[in-house]
Amino acid sequence: YLKSEEEPPAPPRGEGRWIKYKDFNSQVEFLVKNVDLSGEYKLNNFSANMKNISSDQKLLNKPFEFKLNSKGELAKSFDLGLTKLESAKLDIDAKAKSMDYVTILADTKLNYSKTKFSTKELNDLQSFSVDIGLSEEITSPKVKVKSDLDEKLKDVFAKVIDKKIQEYKDELKKIIDEKTQEKLAKLGLKGKELESVQKLLNSSLDDFGSLDSQLGDQEDLLKSKSKDALGGKAKEKVNDLLKSFKF
Repeated sequence: YLKSEEEPPAPPRGEGRWIKYKDFNSQVEFLVKNVDLSGEYKLNNFSANMKNISSDQKLLNKPFEFKLNSKGELAKSFDLGLTKLESAKLDIDAKAKSMDYVTILADTKLNYSKTKFSTKELNDLQSFSVDIGLSEEITSPKVKVKSDLDEKLKDVFAKVIDKKIQEYKDELKKIIDEKTQEKLAKLGLKGKELESVQKLLNSSLDDFGSLDSQLGDQEDLLKSKSKDALGGKAKEKVNDLLKSFKF
């Protein structure tokens, strides 16, 4: 009592159509898993390692990796503006990654040791480092450079300036001592009085607390001696003036 459905007519032979399927291969055509190199170039020994050199990094789903280490001598001196780096031991560590050989992420560290500069004030600066970073496309990369050389140069030149300041202080104190000795000689200080003032003169220009204390102790003495000396000079002038009058 149920009505059966009619079967669709069978298609005529030879009236079908071709369907093409793309042949997909999950394996890259070319792959070098690992390469180790070592050797010597000019004044440097080097070792390098490369991994995943492939015809299609994205298909491989692993980045190309490169590492390099080099140790040796500075090839030639270079100018730093205020001075020249004449010789140094040079250690280079470089590494890079790329997923398509176009976009790159790389970092190179340059470590200089046993450095010798043309400026003698930099003899104490024995080492410094430079860090260079690259990112984005190889044709127009972003470059970042960091170094501790500026801080080390600042510290060195600060020491040089401090040394020069101390030299100027010593020279100034020498001049003050000489001039003060001349003035004290005219005041007629003798014995313990002169010895006490000598201690004051030999104090450091930086020791302001000590100077202030000693100056306080000597102030009355110097005033008294100055007053006596001025009084004596005044009497001499008055006597000379009186002698000039004839009665």
